[in-house]
Amino acid sequence: MGRVYLGRSPGGRQVAIKVIRPELAEDADFRTRFGREVSAARKVSGIFTASVVDADLDGAMPWLATSYIAGPSLADAVASRGPTPESTVLRLAAGLAEGLSAIHAAGVVHRDLKPSNVLLADDGPRLIDFGISRSMETSALTQTGTVVGSPGFMSPEQTRGREVGPPSDIFSLGAVLTFAATGEGPFGQGSTVALLYRVVSSRPNTAGLPGGLRLLIEHCLAKDPRQRPSAAQLLARLSEPPPVAFPANAPERVPTAPRPESRFDRPVASPVPPRDGRAAAPVRHRPARRDWLIVAAAAAVLASVGAGAFVAGKIVPGHGAPAASGSPSPAGATSPVTPPPASTRPPGAAAMATLGSYLAQSASVRPTIQSAIDRVRQCSESPSSGEITLQHAIDTRRHILNALPALSVSGLPHGTQLVSTLTTTMQVSIAADSDYQSWMRDFPSSGSPCGSDPSQDSNYAAGVTASNAATTAKNAFVAIWDPMAPRYGQQVYSGTGF
Repeated sequence: MGRVYLGRSPGGRQVAIKVIRPELAEDADFRTRFGREVSAARKVSGIFTASVVDADLDGAMPWLATSYIAGPSLADAVASRGPTPESTVLRLAAGLAEGLSAIHAAGVVHRDLKPSNVLLADDGPRLIDFGISRSMETSALTQTGTVVGSPGFMSPEQTRGREVGPPSDIFSLGAVLTFAATGEGPFGQGSTVALLYRVVSSRPNTAGLPGGLRLLIEHCLAKDPRQRPSAAQLLARLSEPPPVAFPANAPERVPTAPRPESRFDRPVASPVPPRDGRAAAPVRHRPARRDWLIVAAAAAVLASVGAGAFVAGKIVPGHGAPAASGSPSPAGATSPVTPPPASTRPPGAAAMATLGSYLAQSASVRPTIQSAIDRVRQCSESPSSGEITLQHAIDTRRHILNALPALSVSGLPHGTQLVSTLTTTMQVSIAADSDYQSWMRDFPSSGSPCGSDPSQDSNYAAGVTASNAATTAKNAFVAIWDPMAPRYGQQVYSGTGF
């Protein structure tokens, strides 16, 4: 679709500049696809991708500038050094699962995950080239039956030209990991037609994979998307500390899991321009309200990670019902576990306690949000009073968001993932609260009668769909948090509990 140049900003910062080919720039449909790439890149945290620096979508030669990632692609690394050791593949898998978890929480499906779109940076892998990515809520980018993607790495549903969601990226991840470990994709080589046929009809070739890695990859490569793990579930599985045998009567120790962001074993890359067709990725910005709309694909993800059901109108998705009076625990949380004595607490206990206090703060405002929304709808509370309640929730969550970067997670297994996913959770929750607040501000002049369904109001609809996105992000967090919480004397939560 274009050529990527290595450039410099006025301040000397290295950037990758993707310039669209002139003949494609004249195609209105292609410009639309390129615009979606830029939009997708802006919606996902730069921790997992190359952050967007600038873009021009309307010029004679559309272009996108992103930060330059000084690392080879996975395709280049395997071509130059051969298959990757199992331990490195597991770190790669954890890094990519963390990236996909954030991408899916932002309502985006990558749709073109392949070895050349994975860059191996010093601090972990980066996902690039959202060229055929789309937000889950948008209509299909291509005509029905048209296949767009990379043969041999696409999911069966994508190969058939059907609607795809986050499980499609998980299938592609399994294919990418197979390539990393064996030097070849799970469906071999051949013509495009042959590869597409094998993806749909043949079993993947995983015979050359080590036992533990093989089981994980085969789970990702299930033909039925409902049988694949979510990115959050995959990350939680990869983050589990390995079992350790201790001598009799020895004090208990807590093994630390390999960190996904560990340095990859690779030579230093020369600062040369990326290859043709390489795209970049994103920095999280506050998406436009329409970008939060999530359709059935997202519902499948929510179901797979145990998101709660909701009743439209009475219970707003993502906020749940008010807590019962006198309940000793935050909504959705279990009864607190008695913390172990300080002398026997595992490493990272202080960080877990701090995170636990943040969750309790967020859980404490959650019922007030739902109550204010219901009361304003029924005209039993003034919109201005409801705005104040929502502002308190926003301030509480913004305080948590601002405090997270300073939290030290040294010694805490999976601490980086916990902070990253909780950051995403707070960002999306604040977006939902702000949308509901805007609806309350406009309610007196909307002409809506008391008790009517406000779903036709654009701000209210944006709040509902942003709440769905928040629940997805929260499920990604609790998939890591809940298995660890009891050991640290912390409560476990559901995706609708805080």
